[in-house]
Amino acid sequence: MLEHIRDEKAKLISKGKIKKDKNESMIYRRDNSYYEKCGSKILCIDEEIPFEIPNDWGWIRLGKLTYNHGQKNQIVIFVI
Repeated sequence: MLEHIRDEKAKLISKGKIKKDKNESMIYRRDNSYYEKCGSKILCIDEEIPFEIPNDWGWIRLGKLTYNHGQKNQIVIFVI
């Protein structure tokens, strides 16, 4: 599902309907740790992950799925 969202977003950017997010991030798991890639920076975010989720689920920042209406950027949610 996250890949589908990224693909759709890329299509809208290429058509000029939306602008590219300068702070786009991607959370992934490697070597039993969670990392977030923001531009060229890669940070370990293990301390932000509150619990384990199934392998076919993923973590994403809430602000990457919706507009920011005052929520804190540290909120991380999971989607299927």
